Amino acid sequence: MDSENNGRLDAKTFAIGVLSITAAILLVGVIIIGSTPRNAVADGIGSEFNDFTIAVGKVGPDEGALYVIDNVSQQLLTYTVERKTGAVKLSDKYSLAIQPPASGNQPGSSSSGSRRGGGRRR
Repeated sequence: MDSENNGRLDAKTFAIGVLSITAAILLVGVIIIGSTPRNAVADGIGSEFNDFTIAVGKVGPDEGALYVIDNVSQQLLTYTVERKTGAVKLSDKYSLAIQPPASGNQPGSSSSGSRRGGGRRR
């Protein structure tokens, strides 16, 4: 330093020091953020096209789920996807078709059996 400044910093040297420290802090922040892995999250996202509706979900830490609804045959197909191996397998199949009630359980049916309301049989 100059002997004329008596150990004092001028404005230019001070500004360079502050900017250098700020740049170092920002560089460390970028390195930390860039080095942390980020997981792709797609829970609750669905799509519909033609005769199918598709949705995704999470079953466990290493397993995802793919739900496919076949709108024509009214079936729900559930697939599991293993994250590590990428394997996809059919895990369940459900029928979504509305089943007609059994003939004896319809209201007002004349079949023998108990009736609700405690009324008398005719």
